[in-house]
Amino acid sequence: MSEPIVTGHDMSRFWRLVAIENGPITGTVWVTKPDKGEQRIRPVDLIIWDERRSGMMITDLTAYIRDGGVVEIPEYMIRGDARAEVLDQIEAVKVAMLAASNAITWPEDGADHAVASAVRQPGERLPSHEQAAQVLEGDARAEDAQEGRP
Repeated sequence: MSEPIVTGHDMSRFWRLVAIENGPITGTVWVTKPDKGEQRIRPVDLIIWDERRSGMMITDLTAYIRDGGVVEIPEYMIRGDARAEVLDQIEAVKVAMLAASNAITWPEDGADHAVASAVRQPGERLPSHEQAAQVLEGDARAEDAQEGRP
């Protein structure tokens, strides 16, 4: 099984939006800041791929990361008609949830929370919100120029 590639985006001091790529589980999840030894992860648009490369979108489950990196996904927290697929791929789902949890560097309490969270590759950092806005604005201007709009 290939190692998931994950990136995180600083949304607040209490949770992060993390993208998971490169594996049997891809998509986006919310990751909460660890509190009292527990961290929750909820999918936004998690896709479980099978060997035929057809996927099922999962939005109704909650994973818990306990102290020491133990991933728990209680069966009653897997809702919807995708329960069988999730249980069939439960180990891959747990690996993806742990990778999402490990992708984030949380600032110390009381520290500046405007710092972007870290990405999976050591030493690389995500662009700040200002830089991201400038990139989006530049893309919009380039698109306008290409279409002949002022």
